[in-house]
Amino acid sequence: IDVNMPTIKGDSALHFALRSGHTECAALLLDSRADPSIQNELHQTPLQQCKTTQQRDEFMKILQDRSIGSLPKARPAPAAVEQPTTQVTAAPAAAAQPATQVA
Repeated sequence: IDVNMPTIKGDSALHFALRSGHTECAALLLDSRADPSIQNELHQTPLQQCKTTQQRDEFMKILQDRSIGSLPKARPAPAAVEQPTTQVTAAPAAAAQPATQVA
C-alpha cells in the first residue's frame, strides 16, 4: 500500500490524520514512510493541516524524534489514480408513430 497515494484533491493519509487531530496515527504513517512534504491542491503540507499549535508542536517533535528534523522542501502530491467511470447514455427515444385516421 502506498501511504503517499493522494486523493483527487491531493490529500494524503498524513493530511487526513493531522486534519483530524490524530497525531499518533500520523506517527505510524511516518514510520511507514509517509512523506510530510507533499502538498495538496491548496498547496498545504500535512503540517499546515494541524488544528492547534499544540498539535503542530507534537508533530514537529515526532519529526525530530524520527530524524526527519526540518521538513524537506514542499512538493506537489503525485498524480491521483483516477477510478474508471461508467458512462450512462439515455435510451434512444421511440420513433414517432404516424397518426391514423378512423373513418
